[in-house]
Amino acid sequence: MGRMKIIRRIVIALLLTVTAAGCARPQASAFRLAPFAVSWVRGPTAPRVPVCSWLGIVVDNAIPARPQWGLSEADVVYEVPTEGMITRFLALFCGDGPDTVGPVRSLRLQFLDIAGDYSATVAHAGSSESALAAVEEHAGPVINEFWNAGPFRRDQHRHRPHNVFASVALLRRYVKDTSPLGTRPWTTTDLTPAATPMMIAIPYGRGYTSQFVFDPASGHYRRFTEGQRSVDALTGHQIEVAAVIVLYARWWQVYEGPVLTSRTALTGEGRITVFAAGRRFDGTWRRPDSSQRTVFADAEGRPIQLPPGRVWISVVPPERVVRVDYVGTEPRIR
Repeated sequence: MGRMKIIRRIVIALLLTVTAAGCARPQASAFRLAPFAVSWVRGPTAPRVPVCSWLGIVVDNAIPARPQWGLSEADVVYEVPTEGMITRFLALFCGDGPDTVGPVRSLRLQFLDIAGDYSATVAHAGSSESALAAVEEHAGPVINEFWNAGPFRRDQHRHRPHNVFASVALLRRYVKDTSPLGTRPWTTTDLTPAATPMMIAIPYGRGYTSQFVFDPASGHYRRFTEGQRSVDALTGHQIEVAAVIVLYARWWQVYEGPVLTSRTALTGEGRITVFAAGRRFDGTWRRPDSSQRTVFADAEGRPIQLPPGRVWISVVPPERVVRVDYVGTEPRIR
């Protein structure tokens, strides 16, 4: 009997050892943090995001904010003048996107107008009074870092306000209205690239001239700012796009109380200049009111055609002169 008790105790001890070893194994994490994002806050359970549910992020272009993160991965980028003709970007992602995008900056009315063309949710950090009032009147879904810090991160090694970053995947966990919209304001088709390089210079405020150089070998336009290559800090690569659209629209500044802010007239109609496959053609944009989407048409009134790939849209006041140069392949550094 004593011998049986000893055997039974040995068996129980072995079982306990195996069980403890199994419990001590490291468990795989189902949540992957964005790069250097140790302070990310886990959001609610992610809904199933449609293949093309547009998400916009307002990205800083102030000189202390450069270089930006994640712009080269956006499907569409709008460059829009704000106060003092200092530009900001609205980076639009159709589906997946990078873990780090930014620096994220505050909202203006013109970004809500653009987002309406894509039924996009807009992520931003703060807002002008007029944009805030429009959001409260249901101008469009937004994710404001001031209201919900969960999908945003502040990098303490950078100066405010140029230190807010966001993850596309985390932002999508907070998107409530996932309206699938596969269309863009243009159609796509394969275009044979021209053989001649060209350079486009789009003037904004001092220090904010945006330039694109067409590369016949790749069929893409490489972006520069004031002669310096626009390099994405996330990828280390220069920003390249398949097409550039210059959209001419009235721009002005107003005071909202003591604070100067800016407006852009993106309803009505106006001119566009399209650069695609090394060629240039003129057309029009038309948006009767904010309840309708913008339509881009060529000189004959047909929808414009662009090659597949990323598109950059520069919103420019009509009095600004966009320069096109067919000599050389690099812009001159001032």
